[in-house]
Amino acid sequence: MEVASSNDDDEERRASAWLSYSARQRLSAIEGQLAARKQEMALGIDRYARVQDGWFLRYEPDEDTTAYYRHLAEIYSAGTAEANALPEDTLLGGRTFRSWNALSITAYGRVLHHIACATRLMATRPNLELRNLLTAFAHKEDVKALWQQAGESASSADQVVAGLSLNADTAAICEHNHEQPLPYYIEFGRNFVLLPIFGGMLNASAGLTWHLRAAFRRDWDKAVDGRERVFRKRPANAFSGVERWNL
Repeated sequence: MEVASSNDDDEERRASAWLSYSARQRLSAIEGQLAARKQEMALGIDRYARVQDGWFLRYEPDEDTTAYYRHLAEIYSAGTAEANALPEDTLLGGRTFRSWNALSITAYGRVLHHIACATRLMATRPNLELRNLLTAFAHKEDVKALWQQAGESASSADQVVAGLSLNADTAAICEHNHEQPLPYYIEFGRNFVLLPIFGGMLNASAGLTWHLRAAFRRDWDKAVDGRERVFRKRPANAFSGVERWNL
């Protein structure tokens, strides 16, 4: 079945492409530096990525590699509309919107690193099935521990994992709102999660932004007024220093 797109859909896609391009232009210097290190990263992955027990993908990246893929995630997700939904200093659940967005970028960086490890293993071991490597399986407590290693407290790690996860309740909300789920974790029973790649690849920030809107509705609604003030201020700043007349 094919459905012709409307003019509004076309305009939205063009606006999204322009926003992404404009944002990535500001990161062009970093993008060039990362491109120059691509082969170095691949060789590093070849040294530590391996298959555990003939089935599980195992890797232990160092801080430099983790930072590399986080920077790559920041570039790939630049200009995402959901990441600009509110002013950066807006407080939602005691954390700024900037800080929440940073969590999405960190999670997306881990997705990109996982894909890099899987594809490098395929390059060196062609007998492997790539589809068996792309979705990871983890204990929920191990995932929380990883966030604690990144600087989160035990309670905030719980909050982060909840915001990045899809469960029966959030799946029902997405269905009701006709939104495609975009999680970094999918609850699998009481103690385990699946780590898919599609959530981050489709939109690095949307899943967590939707969660914030639903979980902190009062803070969100209050922040919308602040967003309008920012949007009015930006055009005024763009014309600062230009002679103007009041009519």
